[in-house]
Amino acid sequence: MVVAGALYNAGFITYLRTDSTRTDPGARNLARAHIESKWGTDHLGTAPGPGAGSAKDSTAQDAHEAIRPTNVELESVEDAEQNRLYALIRARFLATQMSEAKYSSMALSAKVKAFNRPLTSKVEWRTHAGWEAAFIPTGRKQPFTEMPDLDLMPGAEHTLDDVDENPVFVEDETKPPARFRQPSLVAQMKKSGIGRPSTYASTIKKLLDRKYCESGSAGLEPTGSGRTCWLEVAPHYSDPNDDEISFIFSAAFTADMENRLDSIERGDKPAHEVWDGFIVHFKKLHTIALELKSKTPTPRQKALFDRLWVETDEKRKSEILSEIDVENENEITGEQMKGVLDKLTSETSLPPSEKQLKFINTLLEQSTGSHSDAFSAVGVSSLDELTGGRKGTASDLISHLLDNSPPTPASPKQLKFIASLAEKAELDETAACALVDLKIYSELMGGRKGSASTLINELKKRGKKRGKKGGKGKK
Repeated sequence: MVVAGALYNAGFITYLRTDSTRTDPGARNLARAHIESKWGTDHLGTAPGPGAGSAKDSTAQDAHEAIRPTNVELESVEDAEQNRLYALIRARFLATQMSEAKYSSMALSAKVKAFNRPLTSKVEWRTHAGWEAAFIPTGRKQPFTEMPDLDLMPGAEHTLDDVDENPVFVEDETKPPARFRQPSLVAQMKKSGIGRPSTYASTIKKLLDRKYCESGSAGLEPTGSGRTCWLEVAPHYSDPNDDEISFIFSAAFTADMENRLDSIERGDKPAHEVWDGFIVHFKKLHTIALELKSKTPTPRQKALFDRLWVETDEKRKSEILSEIDVENENEITGEQMKGVLDKLTSETSLPPSEKQLKFINTLLEQSTGSHSDAFSAVGVSSLDELTGGRKGTASDLISHLLDNSPPTPASPKQLKFIASLAEKAELDETAACALVDLKIYSELMGGRKGSASTLINELKKRGKKRGKKGGKGKK
C-alpha cells in the first residue's frame, strides 16, 4: 500500500482504494489504440459496451473507477519497487482490452520399463499471445511457443538424459490444505465479501500485532493466543438454534453486516434500524456466551487445576468431587472450578511453573547480591524448596529480586510508551524528563522503582487531569 500510494501521489495511477471494475471509456480507447499500434489488430479484444464494468449488481463500492495507469503509453517508472507494481497494474489494464491467448496441445501417454503403471501428461505451446503479451514486462514466465522438437508419435522410444532434473518416483501422503499467506488471505476475504481495499492490509496487520498469528515459512501460522481465541472463545458467540449468520465470528456475519451498512449508504434502510438490529442480535449472542462460560472452566483454570490435581491424593480427590456432586473432574463447571481451585491452592503445595523458574534464573544472573541471602529472604534455602502459585515462595522471590535488582536502562517498550504519553500531555522530551529531574530519555532507568516507571505514573496523572479539564470545558 505504501508503494501504491507513492505511485498515486506521483500521478502514475488512479485512486488506489477501490474495488470497482469500471473504467473510463476514454482511457479504454487510448489503451486500444496503443495495443493496435504495438501488437497489431489481432491482439484487440471485443470492444466493451457503454455499461462495461458497472458495479450496480456487485458488492463493489463504486465511488472510484478501477485502478489503472493514468498514461498507458508510459511503460515504466524509475523507482524499481514502484515499477514492479506499476508494470502489473498497466498489464492488467491493457489485458482487459486484448484478445484471448490461444494454445495447441497434445495428450501424452507413456510407459517406463520396469514400472507397470502408465504415465500420462500433456504438452502445450502458445500459438497466439493475445492478452499475455502485456505481461511480458512484468517478468511473468513465458510458455513454449513451438511444438517440442521430439518424436511424439505412437511407438516412439526415448532414453532419459543423465541429469539431476529427471523425474523421481516419490511415495507421498495426502497433505492438509496450505496455510493462508497474506495475498491469499486477502483473496479469500474478497471472495467472502468482507473488508474493503482500504482495510485488507490493516486487518492482517492487526492479527499480527495482537499476536493471533505470525508469518512463518509455511504462511500465516496461528499462535497459542490465536488458537485459544478461535477454539475456546469464538464458539461461545453462536446460537446453535439459528443459522450460520448467528455465529458472530463467521465471514457470513461480517459480510451481512457490511451489506447492511451499504444499505444505509444507498438510503434503503435508516441507520438507527440497522444499529438496533445489531445490538439486539449481539446481546442475545453475548448472553449465550456468558452462559457457556459459566459452564466451562477457562484455559488458565484448566492448566492450574491439572497441576494441582496431580499433587492431590486419591482420597481427597473423591471428597472434593462428592462435595460438588460430580463423578469425575471433566464434569466440573466454570462456576464450580473457582471453589475447587481455592481448596486445592490452600491444601496443596504447588511447584513453581517453568515460566517462574526461568524468570527467577534470569534475575539471579543479573543480581549482584548473594543468592543465599535472596533465598533466606523468602524462607527457603534453594530453588528446589520453592512453591508455586500467586501466594507461593516463587512469587515472593521474584518480587524480592525485582525490588533489589541493580538499576538498568529503561526498555525500548517503556521508552515508546513514555513518548506516547508525553505527546498526549503535549510535552516535549525535555519537559517530560524534567518531571523526574532528568534531561533526556536515555537517562531513564528501568525496574519497578526506576525513574522510567515514576515518569510513566506522572504522565498518566497529567493525562487524567487534562481529560477532566477538557470534560468540564465541554460541559
